[in-house]
Amino acid sequence: MSTMTSSTSWTLPGLQLRDLTLSAPLDHADPAGAQIEVFARIVTADGGEDRPYLVYLQGGPGSEAPRPLEASSPAWLARALREHRVVMLDQRGTGRSTPAGPDTTLPEGAIPGATTLREATPAQQAHYLTRFRADSIVADAELLREHLGVGSWSLLGQSFGGFTTLRYLSVACGGVDKALFTGGLPTVGPDMDNVYATTWQAMASRSEHYWARFPADRDRFRRLADAADAGRLRLPDGQRVGVERLRRLGHLLGASQGAERLHYLLDLDPASPAFAHDLAGALPFGGRNPLYSVIHESCWADGVATRWSADRMMPAEVREDPTLLGGGSTCTAASSPRIRSWRCGRRPQTCWPSTTGRSCTIPRLCGAARCLAPPRSTSVTCTCRASSPSPPPPCCPACAPGSPANTSTTACARAARWCSTTCSTSPPAAAPPEPGPTRPRQQPRPERCHPVEPFAWPLAGAG
Repeated sequence: MSTMTSSTSWTLPGLQLRDLTLSAPLDHADPAGAQIEVFARIVTADGGEDRPYLVYLQGGPGSEAPRPLEASSPAWLARALREHRVVMLDQRGTGRSTPAGPDTTLPEGAIPGATTLREATPAQQAHYLTRFRADSIVADAELLREHLGVGSWSLLGQSFGGFTTLRYLSVACGGVDKALFTGGLPTVGPDMDNVYATTWQAMASRSEHYWARFPADRDRFRRLADAADAGRLRLPDGQRVGVERLRRLGHLLGASQGAERLHYLLDLDPASPAFAHDLAGALPFGGRNPLYSVIHESCWADGVATRWSADRMMPAEVREDPTLLGGGSTCTAASSPRIRSWRCGRRPQTCWPSTTGRSCTIPRLCGAARCLAPPRSTSVTCTCRASSPSPPPPCCPACAPGSPANTSTTACARAARWCSTTCSTSPPAAAPPEPGPTRPRQQPRPERCHPVEPFAWPLAGAG
C-alpha cells in the first residue's frame, strides 16, 4: 500500500486541480526497501467532479506530464475534460516525482555505498535504472488508482506512453476501461536491429523530402556539418556540437510543424547568438531529462541486449552523408557531454528479461477493456473447454472445438482475446517454431537473456 505524503488543491480559470504525492517502493518486488515519491495532478473541469478518470501517460521516456495553463493547454485537454477527470502522472524519475540524474541524491538505501549514480559502478547504475521502465510506472499508477479508490480508469498513451499503456494492458487489464494510443506501439520480440534499420531508412526518406522542399537548406546544413567536424560549432555554454549530434536535428521532422522549425533555424546566421541558443534548444538528448538519453534505446528491449543498435545499424550511406538526418535514435556521440559519460558502461550491454510480467488471464471482451496476450518470447498455456469458441485463438493451435481438457503450451505469435487463456511469465526453455516461412536476417540475432534478474523487464518504448 502507498502512503500519501501531500495533497493540495488549487484552481485555474474553469479548472480544479488537485496535487497528490504518494510514496512508492523503488522496487515493487521489495515493498519494504528503498522508497521514492510519485507525483500526480488531477485536472477537473468545473462541473465534472463525477466524471471517470483518464490517465495521461507521457512520451519520452524521462519527461514529466504537461503542466496545464488553461483548459485548452495542452491542446487535447479540453476535449478530454468533456468526459473525464484527467490524471497527469509524473512518471518516476521526472517532474515532481523523485528525480533521476547522474548527480541527483539517491533514495536512502537505493545503492549501498553510493549517494549519487555517478558514484555507483556501471553495474549498479544499470540495475538502478531498471526501476524506471514501464513495469514500474504501471505499478505506480496502480498504487495511485488504489489510493483513489477507483475500480478502473482509462488510459491515454502518447509515444512511450503507448508502450507503457500496452504494458498496463498486459499485466493489469482489470483496472482499464479503455486505452487510447497516439503513435506509440513497441516492437515485440528480439528484432531491435530490424527496428533501427527501418528507422534509418525512414529518416533518409524524410530527409530527402525535406531537402526537396527547402533545397537551399541542404548547403547550409553541409556548411554547419563542416564546422562541427572542424570543432567550430559551439553552443552558448561552450559545448562543442559534433556531426552526429547535429544530425539529430532530424528528430524535428517527426513533429508537427517540425520541418518549419528546422527551416527557421537553418535560416539564421550560424555566427549569431540567436542561432547558437536556438540550436541548443532544438537538439535532443540534452541534460534536462537525462533518462531520455540513458534508457531511450533500452526501453524497447524485449528479452535482449540492444548493444547500441541505433549506432550499429546506421547505413554506410548515412555515415558518409551528414545531410541524411537522424531522429530519436540514440547515438553515443549525439548526447550532451554532461551526460555522455553516464551513458557509457554496461547499460547497452545488459540483457534485459522479457516484456510481459506477471500472469494475466485474458477475459472475454467487456466494454473496451482488453488484456493482451504476451509476445512470442513468452510461454502461453491454453486450457480448452467444451464452451471454447471456434476457431481457437492463434496461440492455441492444439485446441479443438469440443475438446474439454486439451492443454497446449506454445509460443504466442500475436495478441489473443479468449475467455480461457492464461499468460505465464516463465520463459520457455525451447518454444516450438511459429508456422510459416522464416524471413532471412541481415544482422546477427541479439543474444537472448539468461535469468539473471529476479524481475520481469517491461514492455516499454520511446518518443
